[in-house]
Amino acid sequence: MKKNTSVAWLQTYLPKIILAPSFTITLFFVYGFIIWTLVISMTKSKILPNYRFAGLAPYEKLWKIPNWYVALENLLIFGGLYIVICMVLGLFLAILIDQKNQN
Repeated sequence: MKKNTSVAWLQTYLPKIILAPSFTITLFFVYGFIIWTLVISMTKSKILPNYRFAGLAPYEKLWKIPNWYVALENLLIFGGLYIVICMVLGLFLAILIDQKNQN
């Protein structure tokens, strides 16, 4: 009876134990750097990090630059095109796979 409970325990917790380091590393390197970027964006940094808090002043400067609006427009155009092309290509591939499976 002991073997069954230890096997059940292993089957339940072993995948979680194995994936825990990958999950932790992903949390740190994705969300940790997002948080660091937000913090650094509200400072008086130039080339090197400078942790003197500046509030939203860097964002006010950014929104006053005309090139920022060009960059946003390009992001919307090319991001939208990328999403649409990926969806059309994915749909086309799904249709081809479905046709092949029906034959």
